[in-house]
Amino acid sequence: MLRAIGKLGGRKVGRVGYLQIGAFRLHYLVGREAFRGTTRRIFVERVWI
Repeated sequence: MLRAIGKLGGRKVGRVGYLQIGAFRLHYLVGREAFRGTTRRIFVERVWI
């Protein structure tokens, strides 16, 4: 899939994801050009399991 997007002119500009440890989840957004309108690049939330 990524190769097909590359052939169409797309490129990777960042990465988004989360890391969960127990009841806490760390969300992150890496990449200067990824989602420029987003102000919070890293935040932690408590997840109710």
